[in-house]
Amino acid sequence: MNHRACILLALLALLLALFESRIKLSWLEHKPPLIAVAVDQSASMATPDPAGSRWTLLQQALHQELPKIITPAYQSRFYRFAGTVNAMSADAIDSLEASGDATDITLALQSISSQLREQNLTAILLFSDGNYNQGGNPSRLGQEMDIPVFCVGVGSTQQPPDLSVAAVNANPFVYVNESTPIEITVSAIGYKNIHPTLSLSENGELAGSATVAVAGSPSQQRVTLNWQ
Repeated sequence: MNHRACILLALLALLLALFESRIKLSWLEHKPPLIAVAVDQSASMATPDPAGSRWTLLQQALHQELPKIITPAYQSRFYRFAGTVNAMSADAIDSLEASGDATDITLALQSISSQLREQNLTAILLFSDGNYNQGGNPSRLGQEMDIPVFCVGVGSTQQPPDLSVAAVNANPFVYVNESTPIEITVSAIGYKNIHPTLSLSENGELAGSATVAVAGSPSQQRVTLNWQ
């Protein structure tokens, strides 16, 4: 080997030492878009409305309309929620019951978003009557999320008929063997020209009663009963 060849080999070895050969590997993974379906199973979903039972309307929407939305191009995950959130299979829809004691829509959205964030979650489809009694305001959360939430309202915009005791007022101090008046406010929505009976009982025994005249809707009537 001549002197020039030795010099070239030495320079090549030096270059390899200075600039290490690097191999870069890359791959492309295709994840189909994922739609999460959240179904409200709180007790309010069983409320009868002028248009029919909310639960019946929900089942119709899940069986007839949902297949039109979730096509084979999408993956899907199903969740049921009330006061808590639980994953379920698509087949479990038929066995759901509207029995939850509380409704936390915010918790449902947060939990689903957190669990599926790395799985190409495209949207959350929410089936609910919109009534919530736990957690924050779901509308505010939905505006802050980077994932669109599509709400399917179940029920009627009309308030269902309701007859309730809105308030009870009584003197906190009473005298022994003397009667004291108790003022009761009765609220009526969706009823008119009815005369329900309001009863006051103590230890299961009737202590007084009165007839309430409900003339129109909405209305409030005050009735005074004497208790001794």
